[in-house]
Amino acid sequence: MGKMKAENIEFITSKNLTEIVGLLRQAADELKATVDKIGDADPLAKFEAKADIEVVLWGNIRGFEACRPGRSGGAGRDTWVVQVYVTEIEEGCHVELIAIGEGFSLFGDRVGTYYCGRPRTAASIERRDKIAAVLR
Repeated sequence: MGKMKAENIEFITSKNLTEIVGLLRQAADELKATVDKIGDADPLAKFEAKADIEVVLWGNIRGFEACRPGRSGGAGRDTWVVQVYVTEIEEGCHVELIAIGEGFSLFGDRVGTYYCGRPRTAASIERRDKIAAVLR
């Protein structure tokens, strides 16, 4: 497997955490996304600073039912994946959105979730930018 491709953007918004949560729900609904908490697969993660919100939004590009543990098929489907990190700051929230692409492990051990398929950089960037537009 090649090097993982990831494209991130960061911005500060005047919105508070409660507003961000509502907007993330809206974006997930609009994109027909699955939302999962980012897990601590890394044993050193407990020593790192954590964001107030750490989730991953993902979906299948062609609208197939999401593949989850216990379901067959799906491993060959193209997916989009966006990691979301939000930290509350004095003037609002700092938001980092990371579009995940080719080279990412099949069952997402780096994000602690069980999406499956082949993450596509272009599709992930497109969804990342849509999520950013909702959150700004």
